[in-house]
Amino acid sequence: MVHGQPHTKTVDLWNLGVLVYKLLCGKAPFLATTYEESFRKIMKLQYKMPSDVTKPAAHLISRLFVKDLASRMPLKNVASILGFCCTCTKSK
Repeated sequence: MVHGQPHTKTVDLWNLGVLVYKLLCGKAPFLATTYEESFRKIMKLQYKMPSDVTKPAAHLISRLFVKDLASRMPLKNVASILGFCCTCTKSK
């Protein structure tokens, strides 16, 4: 979508990654002060995973933030991981 090309339902999986990140971290993954900087972060997949996010949740996000559509985690796999990482943050 960023390139203005036609897209498929795999874009929704990217958006799911954004939502999961925002729910767990309290902010957007590619947040920046300018549109251009946000765009650059998206294109380079530059985001930071807070240390209190569990490994399964971090893994899910990393598998949804994949540029190559064919390599992005399919929806059928997302459901099994979501069930596994219901505990969203590490116990303190």
